[in-house]
Amino acid sequence: MPEAKPRTLPEWAHYIAGLGGQDLRSKARAANNIDFVEDRIAEGYSPDDVETLFILIAQQLQRTDLMLPDAGLYSYRRMSTQAPPVDIVLPALREPEPAPQQGDAVDEDSEN
Repeated sequence: MPEAKPRTLPEWAHYIAGLGGQDLRSKARAANNIDFVEDRIAEGYSPDDVETLFILIAQQLQRTDLMLPDAGLYSYRRMSTQAPPVDIVLPALREPEPAPQQGDAVDEDSEN
């Protein structure tokens, strides 16, 4: 998960897709209120962008079998079946660096 708060819709999508377990449940509960909506609107997100975030959270809850009871501003159960109003084109993920193979390390003290 990123350390910094997501700043774009694709960053939010990657962030949400990386959540699971108790962390996902906690974030989903915290987001399901008017303050989250108002904060995103104040940051320049459109209402459709904010709805997309909720749908992405709901779909992640469903994918990970962590659906929350219907309580809060929005019903994640209902939203999990909806298509997001905003299409998100995710940037390519950086490939992880390959682990060094044994014998690949350079011994700075040795001379050839």
